[in-house]
Amino acid sequence: MRNQNNQYQRPQKSREEIEQGNQRFMEIALPLLLIIVVFLVLPLFVIALFMLIPLSLVGKKTRRLIALTSAIVFGYFIYKEPSQLFGYYGTLQANIGLDIQWINSILTAVFNEIPTANGFTYLLYVIGSIVVAFPLVEYKEYKKRLRVDTKEQEIDKFYDSDKYKKTKANRLKANEQLQKKWRKNPKDKMLVGINEHGNPMYMNFKELNQHAFVSATTGGGKTVLLMSFVEYAVMKNYPILFIDGKGSASTVNEFERINNDYGRDVTVFGDNYNVTYNPIKYGNSQVIVDKLRQLVETESVYYSNINDLLIQNLIMFIDDYGFKRDLKTFAYYLDSEKVKDVLNNDYEKKTVEVEVEEEDDDEVQEDDDNEFDLLDGIEEKPTKQKIKRTEKREVREKTERSKKFYERFFTNYADSKEGEEYLFIHGSSVRTEIIKITESDLGHLFEETENSVDLIDVSRNKKSVFVSFDGTIYEKFIEKTARFMILDINYLVSVRNKQLEDVGNDPFLAIYDEFAVYATEKIIDTVNKSREADFHCVISTQTIHDLTAIDSTFTDRILANTNTYFVGQVNEDTEVDKWTKTFGVYKDQEITTVTERGTKSKLNRKEERGDRGTARGVQRFLIEPQRLRNLSTGQFAVKRKASGIEAEPEIIYARNPLVK
Repeated sequence: MRNQNNQYQRPQKSREEIEQGNQRFMEIALPLLLIIVVFLVLPLFVIALFMLIPLSLVGKKTRRLIALTSAIVFGYFIYKEPSQLFGYYGTLQANIGLDIQWINSILTAVFNEIPTANGFTYLLYVIGSIVVAFPLVEYKEYKKRLRVDTKEQEIDKFYDSDKYKKTKANRLKANEQLQKKWRKNPKDKMLVGINEHGNPMYMNFKELNQHAFVSATTGGGKTVLLMSFVEYAVMKNYPILFIDGKGSASTVNEFERINNDYGRDVTVFGDNYNVTYNPIKYGNSQVIVDKLRQLVETESVYYSNINDLLIQNLIMFIDDYGFKRDLKTFAYYLDSEKVKDVLNNDYEKKTVEVEVEEEDDDEVQEDDDNEFDLLDGIEEKPTKQKIKRTEKREVREKTERSKKFYERFFTNYADSKEGEEYLFIHGSSVRTEIIKITESDLGHLFEETENSVDLIDVSRNKKSVFVSFDGTIYEKFIEKTARFMILDINYLVSVRNKQLEDVGNDPFLAIYDEFAVYATEKIIDTVNKSREADFHCVISTQTIHDLTAIDSTFTDRILANTNTYFVGQVNEDTEVDKWTKTFGVYKDQEITTVTERGTKSKLNRKEERGDRGTARGVQRFLIEPQRLRNLSTGQFAVKRKASGIEAEPEIIYARNPLVK
């Protein structure tokens, strides 16, 4: 029986068949139901679309209070006049001839009439639209909270936006307009350019007192950026020193143009100018030893010490004898015979009493007996008597100064194999290097003249000085001169710190362009010590690898002593890596999602996140490597640590101060 009855039972549907059936029903029933509901209350939905914006702008509590109040009022109105909810249909029927029989039948059966809209109807729709819009806004906010947007996605979205593209396209014009406005009223802020959002980037000039580092390849716009700093310093009447290791004529012209625009003359020390520079004018003997050591560096500690001793003795010799202290004089007295000539002629006349013996001119008295010598029978002749007396005489005697230097130069080495000439023989490299300068085509530039570069005078009288030699011809001169200047800056820093020689109190801008050409360990001292002297240092080079070539730790030491970084075009991968790490990272999330597909129906296709995906914390670069590689001319990634605010790194378009 059981088996026979089972033959008439419907076969059991599988779970998959049931789900497919439900799915087909939902695909048909839900749209139909939605159409009916929307049609019945169409005005509420239409007006609700306009209500979404204001409801989204107000706070959550305010929005919910408005919705609750609207729901109460709407419910009361529906209770009083429910037919007015469908008043729009009667109005459409009367005005445009809309006539749907089944709607007519329903409305007539319920309300005994087909209602038409009046003023109350429109008020009802407005209030009702708030009630309809509220759940839509809440659902939108809910979905927004569920959605996890990473900062990386926000950044990518910005770079795809029309705002970014418009800013980039109009960057030159925007900078020019902003620059004109800023020049009229700078307000103690230095305009650098605009960022990628189109907003101006200002800096406080004091940020440069904690020093800046600028890096960009050839054609990256590095010099134009440096001229922005120059313009502000000239505008504020600050003293400026610009050392160019490349010897670019165009850079000299740009520097002069900006200074001349503000009525300031420029002193240029270089191979094509008649300005001179005396590198040993200031400082004691030890300072000069440090300067001239740049010329005669040797790996031998023994010979280095001899060179240092010779230089030190000669400087003290020149100073004590009041000779003109410059390289020409120094080179002249590197000849030991010239030194001896000075020392031998350095005597003083003295009157001394000396004891002398004289014979008495009076006749000697004979013996009364007039005795004869019995042995030889020869009569003794009478002898003259000698008289001792003192007399005053004028003598020449070496001065204590001469004795002192004779001992330092010669006597101390008399027992050596080379004898008294020991110091000059082993210190011959000093003479060789100095003469290479003084007797070269540019030797006349290193004399003391009325038209000499004097950094003390630059600081005191707020002048602008540019140092530049043709780098293709005078590479070594640039290197040596710049190193001399840096040591002079150290001396100036010391004087400014002690407020000696009336050097002034205004900030001093020092720009070291193409720094790798002449960089030495001394620049670290300059950067460290100059802050208290209100020195604002800007170090500039094409690549940081140029500094690493000097010393493996040099780059890190320079970056550790600078607090503002401007990085332009970068091509080399390891340098990109160095800068991205220097600019730092931010915390972000990495999101993975799982997309589940049901049937072929579009309704059943869905993306689920959260429990069906993953989200984990990651660190991303604040300035991505590819963005550094893609920087254009005049575009710089900037990191500021001296601004006194939490300023995230950003990319800017530098202004061009040469544009009027």
